[in-house]
This record gives sequence, structure tokens and C-alpha cells, in this order.
Amino acid sequence: MPPAPATAGGGRFAGHPLRNAAGIAGPAPGAGPPAEVTWARHDVLCERCRPGRWSGSSELGRGEGGAGVSECARVTRLSVTPVKGLALNHPDEIVLLRTGAAGDREFFVIDGRDRLISIWKTGRLVRLRAAHDTRSGRITLSSAEGELCDGPARPGTPVVADFYGRRKVPGTVVEGPWNAVLSDAAGEPVRLVRASDPDAGHDEYPVTLLGDESVAELTRRSGAGSVDARRFRMLISFSGLSAHAEDSWQGRTIGIGEAVVHVGGPVPRCAATARDPDRGARDLPTVRMIRSYRGV
Repeated sequence: MPPAPATAGGGRFAGHPLRNAAGIAGPAPGAGPPAEVTWARHDVLCERCRPGRWSGSSELGRGEGGAGVSECARVTRLSVTPVKGLALNHPDEIVLLRTGAAGDREFFVIDGRDRLISIWKTGRLVRLRAAHDTRSGRITLSSAEGELCDGPARPGTPVVADFYGRRKVPGTVVEGPWNAVLSDAAGEPVRLVRASDPDAGHDEYPVTLLGDESVAELTRRSGAGSVDARRFRMLISFSGLSAHAEDSWQGRTIGIGEAVVHVGGPVPRCAATARDPDRGARDLPTVRMIRSYRGV
């Protein structure tokens, strides 16, 4: 598991934009009053969180029963990918739905036995980046050298994928030139699949949170030179609170931008976090580092 992540899911919202203005949280000194973001007692939008009550800043606020903001943090990074296991994209804005960020992990890769292929097994996938144009339906794969292939996502045969031996995920094989590119990267024949359910590509929760200060504390405690937070592949990174402040959010409700999110429990982490987020090579024992001082 990552350093004290908070995970979120189940908020009653639809289509609310969340912008990366360099954070979830209160504004910098002298930038004016904080946005009206509060905790809510129930998993619903409160008056202060409704569209039209926002200045457009990307802020996460915490208060008790609408009593006002008592803690704020600023979003520092948004991380999504249309294809699970490929390089992360960092947009300035995402649309947050009940099922997570719109288009996030909508596709995934399977092997010849219909088993999920992800970076825990095949780190070379992170060297590829995907883009999905929802208007044209086209998928583009690229690498550091440039575009590798592009084409319309043509639906093929139905398939039921095996996710880690824990659950079955139905979907449809997507025919196109990317299957050859993905197979070359994986070192075996693989296929691109579009999930039937929009949140099926997520391992635990559709929305995940991780504080920059928590990653900094992991770095300090482990003695590592640096730890890149992208290793944990969390949807929302934020700063402005103490290390592991997100531990205290479990079971509560927070406002992020114009969305309200109910916070669940920690996200179990696997060996995928040991891989360099750009090269895919295993180069850092992250799980052992976390356990050495967190005991989890």
C-alpha cells in the first residue's frame, strides 16, 4: 500500500470538473479567501458545494457539518490513463463521476488466457502512452520517440477477463493496430479490451488520494534519495497538510472542487510501485520501505 493513502468512492455527484491549479486546497497567502468547501454529514452535495458557488479553484476543504473550512490542501497533480498499466497522463482538468475520472482506465490489456496484463508483471508497458479521443473514437499509442499507431476503436469479440484471480471483468476486444504494438512491448501476444462497466478497470476504488507530504515522509524515513509519487498511480495528489493527514479521513466526506467524495480505506499496494514510472524497471523496494515504519 502507498504511504497512508486515502481512497474515495461513492460520492453522489456527476460530471463535476476538477482542475489542477496546482492543488486541492486553500489559496496561497494573499490570494484571497478560501473556497467554500466543507465536510458534509451525509454522502450528498451540500449547498456550499453546488455548481455556481465556486470560484473555479481546485480546492479540497474540510470542516464539521458545514461549519466552514478548517483544513485545506491544494491539488498538485491529476493522473489518468485510458489504458490501464500504460504511462500516466497529467491533465489540467478531469471530470469526476461516481465511477471515477471520466475515461480513466476505460481499457485494459489481456494475454492469450484472458488474464490482465499490467505493470506488476510487465513494466515495459509504462513506456507507452495512450490517448483516446472520445468524439472520434480513435486511440493513439505513442512512446518517447513519437506516435506509434492510431486508429478507430473497432469493437470485436466479447471477453471476460481474469483480474488477478480475484474477479472477472467483462469487456470487448478492441480491434486495431495497437495490439501488435502492445504485444511487442509485453513480449507475448496480448489484446486491448474495453471494459463493459466504466469503473471495472480500477483495482480498488475509482478515486484515490495521496498527499505529497506523505511521500516526503516516506522518503525521509527510508533514507531514499527521492521517491516519485507517480509510482503509486493515484488519481489525485495534493499538498498543504501534514504527512499522512489522509489517514484521518476514512469514513468521512470531503469536497474537492465541485465534487463531494466519500472516503474509504487504504489502497493495498503491490510490487508495481517498485517500478520506475518512466522506464518500468524495478528499482525501489517501496512495499518494504512503507512497512519499515508504517507497519502495514
